[in-house]
Amino acid sequence: MKLKQTFLALSAAAAITLSAVGFAGAAGQSDLLKLTIDGQESDTQLAVMVPVRDLAEELGFTVTWDGEDQMVTLDSGTMHANFTIGVNSYIAATSIEGMVGMTAPFTLSSAPVVSDGVTYVPLELFTVLMGNYADALTVTDGTVDLRTEF
Repeated sequence: MKLKQTFLALSAAAAITLSAVGFAGAAGQSDLLKLTIDGQESDTQLAVMVPVRDLAEELGFTVTWDGEDQMVTLDSGTMHANFTIGVNSYIAATSIEGMVGMTAPFTLSSAPVVSDGVTYVPLELFTVLMGNYADALTVTDGTVDLRTEF
């Protein structure tokens, strides 16, 4: 199991280091859903926003809140991400001591928001945290599939 985690961390660190710019440009477009109104396609696109603590903890991340800076940190022990409420700028990096791998700040389809005490982030943030694999996050026929193993 430790070997698998190390491999995933190395793959994820390499993927985010090499493809952060490409992902940042593509994620905002590819992970938006189209909206139709009475059968007519709308120019409005919808971002899939998820409650970050619920999903992150389900995926094995710890979630830390810094109320003074309005910052959230997610950490799986392999990867971590930081973001600030209301700011469409995210950073992800490896959490493995002695390893190097970090993204430049990148944008997603939306800034994180808080509603009724719950923080929501675009689902595509987890694509980065899963290693930026092309099929880590897919939407087919209204079903979102998030893959954690490759």
